Amino acid sequence: MSAKGVRVSLTSMVVNVLLVTGKITTGVLARSQALVADGFHSLSDLSTDLVALFAVTQAAKPADDSHPYGHGKFETFSALVIGLILLISGIWMFYQGFLSALRGMEGRALPQPGLTALAVALLSMAAKEGLYRYSRLWAKRLRSKALEANALHQRSDVLSSLAVFAGICGARFLGPGWRFLDPLTAGLVSLFILHMGIRLAVSSTSELLETSLNRKLVAEIEKHVLQTPGVTGCHALKTRHVGKAAVIDLHIVMDAGMSLAEAHAIATRVEQGLRQLLGADTIVNVHMEPDEGERIRE
Repeated sequence: MSAKGVRVSLTSMVVNVLLVTGKITTGVLARSQALVADGFHSLSDLSTDLVALFAVTQAAKPADDSHPYGHGKFETFSALVIGLILLISGIWMFYQGFLSALRGMEGRALPQPGLTALAVALLSMAAKEGLYRYSRLWAKRLRSKALEANALHQRSDVLSSLAVFAGICGARFLGPGWRFLDPLTAGLVSLFILHMGIRLAVSSTSELLETSLNRKLVAEIEKHVLQTPGVTGCHALKTRHVGKAAVIDLHIVMDAGMSLAEAHAIATRVEQGLRQLLGADTIVNVHMEPDEGERIRE
């Protein structure tokens, strides 16, 4: 997992280095503020790639004395960092883009974007869409939150490049009175970025604050446990996430007359069943209690 995750992140970094160089250089030479802004957006991608690279290498480490539940939270934290980077990038682009657009609407002269800016915007869309599909594929296979977060960031780049292309077309071909479309596009692109940033920041913060699994999944867990032969009740069910792994703590109630070996075998079946339901890396902590004739539920 770690080696493949690192390879995906390194591939993304190489592509983003080329895009940053191409967008900013071409944007300056072709007089396109939208393309320059999009280049700085790709520059932020380099930092998120570094965060994702750090996350997949750290999260792959086995549990130790300092991290008995493993290092999965490194991925969650990295997703939060990526979300914050997106928020900062979006705010900056929003301010710069709309400020320049307002100046253009007031009649101030704005430069006409060059044709090379259009070509680079198209190339950027193709490169980012390919990178998104590649990262998304491996994020699902590796069940990596960091790679999934980075893939979402790359998809936001596809949308931003599409908007940039449209804005440059309008600014170039509709006449001097429409050149404000180039910086206006830079401001509109920021809204996509802000949406992605808020989404990632909220979900990551929720996990870091130990929010439980969704109610539907918790209900499925309880139902699955109660259907295990030998279990007469369950309570004190607590759930959370550690990276991609679910953590479940619960008490199960069994016949007080059975042997310790029988009770242990039932508890083991509960653990195995939950891992089949939620994944092999699910962490299950089961506390056994005797049934004294009353079914316990909370």
